[in-house]
Amino acid sequence: MVGITGMLSPYADTFVLLTPLNLFVSLSLITLYQQPKDANFWIFITLSGLLGFIIEAIGTSTGVIFGQYSYGQTLGFKILATPLTMFINWATLMFCSLMLINQFNYKLNKYIKSGLAALLMVFMDLFIEPVAVKFDFWGWQSAGINSFLVAPLQNYLAWFIISFVLYLFLTPLVNYYQNKAAVRLLYLQFIFFLVLNFAY
Repeated sequence: MVGITGMLSPYADTFVLLTPLNLFVSLSLITLYQQPKDANFWIFITLSGLLGFIIEAIGTSTGVIFGQYSYGQTLGFKILATPLTMFINWATLMFCSLMLINQFNYKLNKYIKSGLAALLMVFMDLFIEPVAVKFDFWGWQSAGINSFLVAPLQNYLAWFIISFVLYLFLTPLVNYYQNKAAVRLLYLQFIFFLVLNFAY
């Protein structure tokens, strides 16, 4: 509610600068409520965040993965033209999406589970993109194929393929984990971006 109020206020351009802090707090809460906090958990978070960041850096530099885009100043300090907060963003979204699938049925085989989690990542991105572009998280040189897609279709296809492959390798690490904080955070993020999409 604080985030929605701030982003819809006359001070939205200033309020949005708290985004890196919000991402850090979100990942911290997931970690706080995670049991067990064993090596597998830390490996999942580290690899999903690191590989996601590397892919974003390659994508930003070449334009061949997601399409032609560049990051603005909102997400903070950058390395290779990519904000370090993208590490947190990838780790958080991947873990939260997988925990939601686990909550419904953690016994699914890894291919089905990876596919569902990857679809959930793409679904979230559909709602993130319009808000991200408006508040200078990042910007696209080419628009989507229709008015519904803010980003090129290539972006969403890449999100699914990359997420699916990462999940295939990383899901076995946390295959039976449950994290209610992560699931609730994902619901709240969806509500947050849904409201902002309708508001703008």
